[in-house]
Amino acid sequence: MRISIVGALAVGARLLAVCTSGLGAVSPAHALAFEDHLRSDGATVLLAFDCRDSETRSCKPGERSFSKGDGQRIDALLRSKPYAEVLLHSGGGNLAEGVAVGEALRRHKMAVRVGPKNHCVSACTVAFLGGVLRTVDESATYEVHAYSGWSDGLADELKAELLTYPERTLRDLARKERQVARGWTFRLLHYMQRMIGGHPDEAALQSALASDATGVPRYVSSGQLAADVARISAEGPAAAQTALMNIERDAVEENIEKLRPQVSQLGPRARPALAMLDAMFSSAIIRTAPLPPEVLKRMGYVTPIIGESR
Repeated sequence: MRISIVGALAVGARLLAVCTSGLGAVSPAHALAFEDHLRSDGATVLLAFDCRDSETRSCKPGERSFSKGDGQRIDALLRSKPYAEVLLHSGGGNLAEGVAVGEALRRHKMAVRVGPKNHCVSACTVAFLGGVLRTVDESATYEVHAYSGWSDGLADELKAELLTYPERTLRDLARKERQVARGWTFRLLHYMQRMIGGHPDEAALQSALASDATGVPRYVSSGQLAADVARISAEGPAAAQTALMNIERDAVEENIEKLRPQVSQLGPRARPALAMLDAMFSSAIIRTAPLPPEVLKRMGYVTPIIGESR
C-alpha cells in the first residue's frame, strides 16, 4: 500500500497530507481497470483489476493499482447499469481508495468475488469487505499485509536526516506517526466492523484510542529505537527505511493492544473486526500473508453459504 511522501524534512506536512487525503495518495493516472463481462448464464459482471495482471488485455498507461478516484469511478459504473456481481483481481495500492471502493460496493449492495486463479491483496482485501455477499474461489488467494508509507523508498532529504541524526529523527517521527496511526486504526476498525454487520460505538473507540496518547510511544520505550539507531549506523540507508516501517507497524500494534481489553465496549462485532485488523498488522509490510479458506470463514471475511453454519 503506497503513500505519497511529501518532502522529507517537512514531516508535519506529510502527516497532514496523509490525514486529509489518505494513505497511498498517488497520481490519478494509476488506477484500476474496469471491464464488463458476460457470465455463462447471461448476467453482466464488473471486473475490477490491475491491468498489469492481465494476460489477454492491452493495457492503457497507468492501469495498475487501487489509486485515487477509483471509489468514484466504480460508484459511477454501478449506478450506470445493474451488475450481478463484482470480480476483484488486484495486488493492492492506495489504502484510502480501498476503503472508498468498499463503501461504494456496500452502497450498491453488491456481491463480490475473487474468481478462479485470481488474487486480492492489501487494499483489495479492504475493498472486498464492502460486498454484502463475499466469495473467494478455491483457486484464488486472499492476502493481507500492513500498510507502509515508506516501502517505495525515502526522499533524499529525509535519508540525510536519518543518517546524520538517527535518534532525534526517529524519535520525532515516532511521536508524529502515533497520531497518524490513531486516525487509521479508528477508520479501519470502524469500517471493518460495519462491513461485517456491526455497529461501532464511536465515542468508546475514540476514548480507548486516546488513553495514554501523551505518553512515550512504545517504539521508543521498548528498545526498538535504540536497536534501529545502531542498525542505521552500521548499515546505512536500507536500515533507515526498515526503521521507518518499524515505526508505522509498531504504532498501529500499540493501538490494537489498547483496544483488546476494551473490545467488549466497542459495539457489536468489534471483536472479529479487531481480529481482522490484527491479522493485517501481524503480517510483514513487505510480504503478504495468504489467509486459508477456513480462516476466511472463521473470521468473517467471506459470507457463509445459505444453510451453512457459521
